Amino acid sequence: TGNTVSNYGGAATTTYGIYINGQSAPKIENNNVILGAGTTTTAYGINVASACHGYLKINANTVEVSSSATASQLTAINNLAPINTTLDITNNTIQNCAYTTATSGAFQGIYEQAATTGCTVNITGNTISGLNYGSASTTSSGSTYGIYVTGGSPTSVNVNDNIVHDNMTTGTTGSTSY
Repeated sequence: TGNTVSNYGGAATTTYGIYINGQSAPKIENNNVILGAGTTTTAYGINVASACHGYLKINANTVEVSSSATASQLTAINNLAPINTTLDITNNTIQNCAYTTATSGAFQGIYEQAATTGCTVNITGNTISGLNYGSASTTSSGSTYGIYVTGGSPTSVNVNDNIVHDNMTTGTTGSTSY
């Protein structure tokens, strides 16, 4: 809680600003995570790994991620934990993200992919803005998602009162934005 993580990554190794694994009821709150563009493979701002359990709260963080990769995943907030109680991803700001080198890589602002039966997923009050994906000199077939919920089998999913705006896909063909 209350950390600033910046100037991390910058190589061809999967990169994490905040990585949580093997924890019970983790809370990730009030952090600033800033990843510059040097990383050339998969990169995450905040990542919750599969060995976490119990109530999960990701709240009031500011995340800025950028990448120099071409075909990798770039994700600001990611959940891989099979939570079966409550998962709250609330009041986060994801801003000024850049993936201008993308050819087939995907960008996700919030990516929820593992909540299980019994879980209530609440994704509320988040702002996702200022994504710059692709460039006039690249042809890209990747996808961009402001909020992406897939996989898992949560009992209910509530996606409310989020703001997704001013995100730009440039010079691409065949890409999809959500």
